[in-house]
Amino acid sequence: MSYRYLNNIALADAAFEALGSSIAEMFESAADALLSIMVQDVSSIRPALKRTIELKSERQGDEALEELLYGFLQKILYFKDADGLLLRPEKIKIDPSLRSLSVSFLGEMISDYKKEQAGALGADAKAITHHKFAISKTPQGWKAMVVVDV
Repeated sequence: MSYRYLNNIALADAAFEALGSSIAEMFESAADALLSIMVQDVSSIRPALKRTIELKSERQGDEALEELLYGFLQKILYFKDADGLLLRPEKIKIDPSLRSLSVSFLGEMISDYKKEQAGALGADAKAITHHKFAISKTPQGWKAMVVVDV
């Protein structure tokens, strides 16, 4: 599981590639990359709270998988904005048809994180953009390209 930031893709946004040997691992890498925009140390997010989501796509093939990843990342931002939560995926189950997924997240309130990790917040990620958004199969596994509005 890994990711890297792409500085030459978007000037006012943050862009990253998320890699994984499996689709689920690529999703985890994408979540960590997104969270790394918002906090200095993703591993310091404590597993104090649990949330679960299910997402479905009516699309087929690659479009369905892209829609699921997009929705998954948007949901992380929704929990941050609506509920004040920083959440990391604990378990990701992707249907073999690649048209639905369920995710359990663990994390903590942003207010609690700020108390424990003084000064450790980064930029405020606002939205996942469709600009250059893509998923591809590679010889090593899977790769996603994501641009985040900050």
